[in-house]
Amino acid sequence: MTAALVAPIVCAALATALRHYGSASIGTVEVASALLSPTGVLAVLLVASLVLASGYLTVAGMMLVLTEHASRPAETSREVLSLAPRIGGLAVRQVAVAAAVLLPAVGLAVVAVSASGTGATSIACWS
Repeated sequence: MTAALVAPIVCAALATALRHYGSASIGTVEVASALLSPTGVLAVLLVASLVLASGYLTVAGMMLVLTEHASRPAETSREVLSLAPRIGGLAVRQVAVAAAVLLPAVGLAVVAVSASGTGATSIACWS
């Protein structure tokens, strides 16, 4: 289920990168700049939310089956899908909190890469 949700987003990101950079071979600096762009950040947050929500929905379905709360697969699916908006909201909130916690680190990385002028390889020299 996760692959079915994430694959179109990854394909769209790849098509955008190919259109923007013009070649199938892109380096780490291009990947970093694409991920740190507003569209890239949004895509990362969306994919992270989808992956978390998919995992939570899977666990919710397993818990329903284990507790014998639902007697038939169709009934279990309906109950899990009825929980999807709440579970999706939980996943979005968790990703937002994680992004807020990681924001200073990402900001430092962006400043370090842009100040060094040598690209993303300079980050490996922080020891």
